[in-house]
This record gives sequence, structure tokens and C-alpha cells, in this order.
Amino acid sequence: MATGEFTGANDKSQADGLISITDIIAIIRKRWCIGAVCGAIVAGLLMAVLLSQEKLYEAEASMTIELSTANVMDFREVMDTSVTHVNLLNTFMNTHMERIQTRGIAEAVVRALTPEQVEAVVAPYYDPATAEKPADAPGLIMSKMLSVEQGSEEESQVILIHIVHHSPQVAQFLANEYVRQYIAYKANLRNSSTGEAVHFLGKQVEEMRTQLEGKELELQEYRQSHNLVSVQQDQGILGERLRRINDALTDANLRLLEVETLQQQIQAAGKNLEKLMEIPVIGGREDIIAIYSQLNELQRERLVLDETYLARHPKVIENEASLKSVKAVLKAAISQAVNQIENDHKAAVAELTTLEGKLKEGEQAVLDAERALVEYNRMQRNLDSLRDMYNKLSTRYAETSIAQQLNLNNVSLLEPAGLPTHPMVIAPVQILAASMFLGGVFFICVPLVIELLDHRLASFTDVERFANKPLLGDIRQQGDVDFKALSTAFQSGDLKMKEPLRAIYSSIRMRSSLNRKKTSFLVTSSLPGEGKSMVTANLAAVIASHGMKVLLIDFDLRRPMQHNAFGLDNDSGLIPWFDAGSALPEKPDEAATLGITQVQNNLSLLRSGGSSQEATEILSSNAVKALMSRLAEDYDVLLYDTPPVGLFPDAGLVAEFAQESIFVARQFKVTRQKMRYSIAQMDRSPAPVMGVVFNGIKNVKAAIGYGSAANLSYGHGYEKDASKYAAYYAQRT
Repeated sequence: MATGEFTGANDKSQADGLISITDIIAIIRKRWCIGAVCGAIVAGLLMAVLLSQEKLYEAEASMTIELSTANVMDFREVMDTSVTHVNLLNTFMNTHMERIQTRGIAEAVVRALTPEQVEAVVAPYYDPATAEKPADAPGLIMSKMLSVEQGSEEESQVILIHIVHHSPQVAQFLANEYVRQYIAYKANLRNSSTGEAVHFLGKQVEEMRTQLEGKELELQEYRQSHNLVSVQQDQGILGERLRRINDALTDANLRLLEVETLQQQIQAAGKNLEKLMEIPVIGGREDIIAIYSQLNELQRERLVLDETYLARHPKVIENEASLKSVKAVLKAAISQAVNQIENDHKAAVAELTTLEGKLKEGEQAVLDAERALVEYNRMQRNLDSLRDMYNKLSTRYAETSIAQQLNLNNVSLLEPAGLPTHPMVIAPVQILAASMFLGGVFFICVPLVIELLDHRLASFTDVERFANKPLLGDIRQQGDVDFKALSTAFQSGDLKMKEPLRAIYSSIRMRSSLNRKKTSFLVTSSLPGEGKSMVTANLAAVIASHGMKVLLIDFDLRRPMQHNAFGLDNDSGLIPWFDAGSALPEKPDEAATLGITQVQNNLSLLRSGGSSQEATEILSSNAVKALMSRLAEDYDVLLYDTPPVGLFPDAGLVAEFAQESIFVARQFKVTRQKMRYSIAQMDRSPAPVMGVVFNGIKNVKAAIGYGSAANLSYGHGYEKDASKYAAYYAQRT
């Protein structure tokens, strides 16, 4: 088989990602027997159930629900304007249908029937032999006979009442009685609710009238007690007064600020006469200016005297006395000015305090007047609202009283139930069609479900998709052939095995260094019974037939099989050699001490020499490692048969001696998940998996897969039918 063609077609099939009609047909053909049996059973059961149904009669009565009759409350006042008319109508009709199906209506219907009619209603639902009648007739009607629905047209105001019964007469009178009882129920409900509304509204009108009179009297008393008329007239005077006080307060604040500024300037000047004279309230006074000028004149005179006379001269002494006297007078004048400023400050503070008090009194008077007006206005608004509510309530009371006298009902009979003439049965043709349809569904779905739930490895697509490795080749199931015959099929020239094995050899050669340098391969599987020992023996034979010197080593120390494949005893080999001290042969002809036996031209076998419970200890020893290195010098290819990697760790240890692994998977033997896990284990070893040999193919259709794309990937060579190999060679001969 052309592996490259197979891979390309599978890639196309996987890229499509969809199951085709051809795939479904192939799956059904694979398991059509199970689908046919299940379909026949289901179809037969359905037909038996439908044909065994008792004959029932259905009567239908209808009534209309009007929305325009008088109501205690007008819908336009309470309806949410965001709800569409259709939704409001559906809600209204659903409410009526739910009421019809309540137990209260059913009990009213039963009470209206005669004992003979009640007997006829419940008769089909009890056994005459035991004479045990159903105790709950209303519940029986609700659960077994009654169904209610709205008219078929959109925005329909019609309600249909259906009664199903074994007797057409019972169905008829029961449906009509349901309509009568519901109309009576609605009339009683309307009368009761309208009477209660009239009584309630009348009581509310009287209470509100008393409350309204009390509020009017309270408002009048409040107006008089607070003299609201004079306050309104005096509001302008109070406002003008507050304005003048505010103006005076502003002036007082300004004067206080000026005085405080002068005080700060005097404090900053201290005793510095020059700076004090720069302050207007001191240096600007005429008396202080005159005294200050006199002081300056005496000081200039002193300067002249100091230049002419001595300090004790009479004129100097006189000048000094004059200076002292003038300074004392100037100081007294400045002190008087400062005291005047302090007096002005005290006066400004006192005036400011007085004005602030008057302002607060005025503001309080205004607030009191405004508060009285606000309270009066609030009371007036409440009174107006109460008066408006009283008027509306009085109007509604009058309307409700009129509606009570009219005694209107918005539910009326549209069409009474007629006597049903034909039973509610399914036609035989319909029963047959339904049974055939359901049987066909099971015929198709059962194989598809089984295929979906089957996780076993079945097809070439499964191998490549879940292993994520290339398919090296495939080998068909050979029937009842013993292990020895299968293991030597290539040597014996069996065409059914020989050409597929050559195809596997070709795939290995393209993907490895086979025939270019010395190499070694490890063969393993996920589970026992997948044929890895048979594949290893035949693979060793086909490689040897191509002129390479091959050594087949049975590393399955737990369950050795290679000696059986070639008809040898297992009395010598690895285990005896290991137990004897593990001496390495120095020359190829000394390898006989290991029990190496030539079983074919270019093919030798190193047996296990028995089985051991200490397989991992032997395989991980340095002696075995040295032995493999020594044997690799004497042979072109070393081929290792190992235990299943899905059960034992042996293959991972042998991987230290191999370059690559070959994985064997049997159809319908191992699950896809188990195979993927086992291959992942080997990929983490020093000898990753090169590819997969698909062995033991029982169902070629399942192996090929489903759909036209899969058929293109397999079966276009002589491997499709092994007899063609023989025919081809016969033609050549």
C-alpha cells in the first residue's frame, strides 16, 4: 500500500471534518442487524400501544370574554401604557383559562349534576368487579377529561372548553355544564365584588366629607390666629427696614475698619515721633502741628546755641527748659488724639452690636411672617387635593351604584357543545406511518450511537489522528492460524502476509537509516495480544531477506514468544547468560555461549532463556548494556521484542539500546486513548516511535473508514484482495 497516498487522503478527510451521507450509510451497513432489531421492537411496541387505546369522544363548547362592559375600575386608568394590546389581552384571557381549570369550578360542575350523571362521568374509571368508585370526581374531571384553550385567531376573545370521555353524551353535557357554571361564577363574582365596592366607596365618601370639612375649618382658624392679612401688608415695610439696617451696618463696619487701621498704624509707630506725625489723625491736628513746629524751632535754635555757647550757658539752659516743656505738651496732645481714636473704636463696636441685634430682630420678624404664609399655602394645597379626591370618589361611587343595578356580565355563551359522532382514534395508516418512522429512526440512530460510544481503535484515520504518527503498514487478520505459522509467514512465502510486510519494510526504510548504517529498532504495543511478537519475527525476516545481517533479541523476559515462532527450546539465552556472570563474547563465533541461533540466512535469534520476575533488574544492568554494544558491532540491525509498554516499564529500559521504536496496534483490541498514552510514553524515551503497524484487521470497511475520501486512501492496490497477488504472479509465470 502506498503510505504517502494514504496520508494525503486522510489529511483531506480530516480537513473536511464532517461526516457525509456515505459515512452514515457505511456505519449503518456495519451494524444494520442491531439497528433493525431495535427499530422493529420499538415500532411493534408503538403500534401495539396505539392500537390498544380505548375509543374516546371529545365535545367542545365555546364562550366569549368581552372587555367593554362596565367595571369597578376603568382599565385605561390602571393599565400600563407600555404593555401592548396583544400582551394585555393574552394575559387577560390566560387568567380566565386558569380560573376555568380551578378545582372550585370543577366542584361546582359536579354539584350541578344529578347522581345518575355523576355515575356516568366516573363509570369508566373504576372496576365494576370491585365496585370501588373514584372518591374525587372533580379531580378526575380535571386530570382526565378537561382541557381549555384560547381561540386560534390572534387577539381572539373566545375560550374553548374540551371534554374527553368514553361516552359522547357525557362529554356533551359536561362541556355545556362547564360553560354554564363559569358564566354563573363570573356573575356571582361580579355581583359580590360590585356590592363590596359600593359599600366601601360609600363609607370612604362619608369619611372624606368629614375630613374635608375639618380641614376647611382648620385652615380658617389658622388664617385668623396668624393675622395673615396684616402680615402680607407689612411685608414691604419690614423689607425696607431691613435694607436701612443693612446699610447702617455696612457704614458701621467701614468706620470700625478705619479706626482699627489707625490703631494698627499707631501701634506700629510706637514712640517714634516722626512716624506718629505721619498719621493723619495725629499729624493732621492743628494744635499738634503748632506744638510740633514750635518743637522743631527750639531744636534748630539749640543747634545754633551748641555751636556758639557752652552747655551751662544761660541761653542753652533756657532753650533746654523750653524743649522739655514743649515735648511734654506735644506728648499730652498726641495722647489725647490716641484716646480719641480708642473712644471712636468703642463707639463703632457698640453701634455695630446694636445694629446686628436690630437686624436679627427684623429677620426673625420676616421669617415668622414667611413661615406662616408657607404653612398656610401647604394647608391650602392639601385642602385642594382632598377636595379633588372627594369629587372623584363621589363620581366613582355613583358609577358603581349604577353598575350594581345593571348587573352586567362580560362572559357569554358562544356555541354550546354538540354530540360528538366520531371517536378520537388515530387512523391505522397514521399508526403504521408513525411506527415505521420511529422504527426507521432507531434503525439509523442505534448504529450511529454505538459507533459514537465505541472508543476502540478501528481505522487508519484513528491510528494517524490519535497516535500522531505515520502509518507504516497494515496486516489483515489471518483466521485460525497458529502463532508459529503467522510468525514465519514471510519465510514460508505466504502472499497474504508477504507483500504487506514488504510495504512495512519500505516505510521503515524511508523513515530511518536502515541499509545506510548500523541501526536498532524496538517493537512494542499497548496491550498483550496485539501481535507485536509476530510482527517482530516477520519484520526481522523481511529485513534479513534484503541482505542485512539481523539479530532478533527476545527482550520479553516476562512472556517470551520468539523461540516458539522458530520452533526452538528456550533453554539458553539472556537470563542464563546473566545468571552465569554476564561474560561478553570476544568474537562473533563465540556468541554461541549466549544461545544465539541462526534461524534463516542473515537472521539470528537471541532467546530470553526463560522468564523472570526481575526483568527490570536484568534490563537495566550494565552487563546487558555492554552486551548490546558488543552485539551492535557484529550485526547490521538489532531488533528487540519487548513487553507491552502500556503494562510494563521494560520497553522504556530497552529504549536505551535502540534508536527508534515501532509500535504495533491491533484493530478493535486497544482503545484510542490507551494507544495515544502508550506512544507518548515511548516518545519520552531515547527511542521515540517512528510509526505504527496496524495489525489484525478484521473489518476492512471499518479500517478504511467512511466516505468517498477514505475509500480513495485505501484499496487501490493488490492489498485490497490478497488473491490478486497470486493472480499477478501467475500471469508473470
